[in-house]
Amino acid sequence: MPAEIHKVIYGLDSKIVITSNVDKIYDECALSESHSTVVVKKYSDKDIAKYLRTNDYLLIKAHGTIDDRDLMIFSHQQYNNARCNYASFYKLLDALILTHTFIFLGCGIDDPDIELIFENANFNHEGCLHHYFVAAEDSITENVGKVLKDNRNLEVIKYSNESGTHKELQKELEKLKELVETKREQMAENSVW
Repeated sequence: MPAEIHKVIYGLDSKIVITSNVDKIYDECALSESHSTVVVKKYSDKDIAKYLRTNDYLLIKAHGTIDDRDLMIFSHQQYNNARCNYASFYKLLDALILTHTFIFLGCGIDDPDIELIFENANFNHEGCLHHYFVAAEDSITENVGKVLKDNRNLEVIKYSNESGTHKELQKELEKLKELVETKREQMAENSVW
């Protein structure tokens, strides 16, 4: 069952969302909020690229889905198999990393495929704009933040987690959602696309 934070994340109006979660909680939220107009694709689907240049909102399941347990990625070996057997997906991710800005919410920093993709982009394409990694202020030290920036081109954005429940993150995302809605309205009024 989706939580309120899933609705807030959906409300950020991201055309492409990539999730490493194999559960369907966010999928259900996005499909419900969009009246089933979001396209959901697994890394193993051959037709993902065609949705990148359409008006469709796209949700990519980078580690598969609970609906197809044989293709879920949890272990290093499963990742290596996927990288070999679905190389076109990883080429697509490489391209997205260079052409889009990503914000990481609710994920760890030790995912081997994410590490490799971002480190390759960072060291092979000097000067690219950075991406963002959102974390509770007590979860990432300054040294780890520096390593993430230097090696993966990830800028850490910290939020207060005084409650220990991450409710502060939801409040900050709600503020961001309001800013996105205001900007969308301004663009519509001025026809500035």
